[in-house]
Amino acid sequence: MNNLLKLCEKISEKKLREDTEELLKSTKLHHPEFAMNFSIQNCPTAPDSRQARPGGLIEHTLSVVDLCETIGKSIAKSYKLPINFDHLLCAAILHDIYKTVEFGVENHQYVIEEVYLNHVELLVAELYKRKFPKEIIHIVASHFGSSSPTPPRTYEALILHHADTFDAIIAANVEQMR
Repeated sequence: MNNLLKLCEKISEKKLREDTEELLKSTKLHHPEFAMNFSIQNCPTAPDSRQARPGGLIEHTLSVVDLCETIGKSIAKSYKLPINFDHLLCAAILHDIYKTVEFGVENHQYVIEEVYLNHVELLVAELYKRKFPKEIIHIVASHFGSSSPTPPRTYEALILHHADTFDAIIAANVEQMR
């Protein structure tokens, strides 16, 4: 968790940095019917990946943030595009934090719980409630790409979608290649 909070220091816009830190420190959803089964520190990222263990979610998030930063810098330089790194980093840090609601444990295995809203929808609602900028809400809402509630419509949203997908692909294949 300290590593995630340290990443917030890269967000130069003071209010956005403080709001991001506050959400990480206080992830409790405002709606009382949605409870977290895990803390962020103990949550896996997916039941069937290399990161299906306590801390997998943080490992995935750290990797996605690093990829977003690297890809964003490369694209900004190569294509002369204006990338809003504050928005990109904020969304990358927060994009999966409500996976804590989606997962449970059954017979010593991680399983996906039956929930009415997935982690993307829950985070979008929470970001809206906490008055995060609409650009960040969009980046988060579109991080599944074409299967998202809305497709990526900004450079930052496209970068997060592909960084998230790439990290999931790599994580899924690491064990097979060892």
